[in-house]
Amino acid sequence: MYNDAREVNDMLAYVNKKASTFRKADGTLMAEVGRVAMLDSIIAEATVINAGLLAQLKAAVATLRGSAAKDDEMYITLAEKIVEKGEDYIESEKQGWTFFVGYFNYITT
Repeated sequence: MYNDAREVNDMLAYVNKKASTFRKADGTLMAEVGRVAMLDSIIAEATVINAGLLAQLKAAVATLRGSAAKDDEMYITLAEKIVEKGEDYIESEKQGWTFFVGYFNYITT
């Protein structure tokens, strides 16, 4: 039962905590949605994305439970593609997603 303040941000924080969601007051998603702190830290410490890093990520993923375990698949998929296609893959995907998001915003407004 909710007994805290009746302000939007307070109520939203409560709902997000109880529902394991990451919504802002305007309905959009917070930046941390889909992020796994442990995997982010492994990637942040890496100097290159290679088979060794991929092995580290897979070992870390094997220890995850709960909602973090649901989000790990994208980390592994992207790391595998970068190892396979090279780091230029990052830039080409970034350009593709930038176009897609821009197009999606255009057709929904």
